[in-house]
This record gives sequence, C-alpha cells and structure tokens, in this order.
Amino acid sequence: ASPQQRANHSSAVLDELEELFIFGGWNGKERLNDIHILHTGTGAWTCPRIGGVLPHPRAGMTLTALRGR
Repeated sequence: ASPQQRANHSSAVLDELEELFIFGGWNGKERLNDIHILHTGTGAWTCPRIGGVLPHPRAGMTLTALRGR
C-alpha cells in the first residue's frame, strides 16, 4: 500500500536497487516514524517490518544513502 499523504518527510534513493525510501514526516495531525519503499522500476510500494527500537516520530530531518545502504 502506498504511504499516507505527508509533508516534511525525508527520502533517499538507492539507484542500484531502483528503490526510493520515504521516512517519517507530518500528516497534518502528528509526526510519523514509518518507512515506505517505492520500487522505481515497477511503481510498487512496500512497507517493511522493522525490528528493534523504532526512532521517535519526526519531521524535517534528513536521510542519506551511503554506499548502497
């Protein structure tokens, strides 16, 4: 499923995997801490299950892809 509408989210592209990552942001009511991945080759969205301690909801931050990660 595609992510809900948001502003002030962060995003990064991994060209070699054809993936666009979207994290967090503001949906008009609250800050978010979810992550969604768009496969740019197919246009399909995924929402991966994340284990461990999740970051606090946030908006207006950066996300950087480094060496394909």
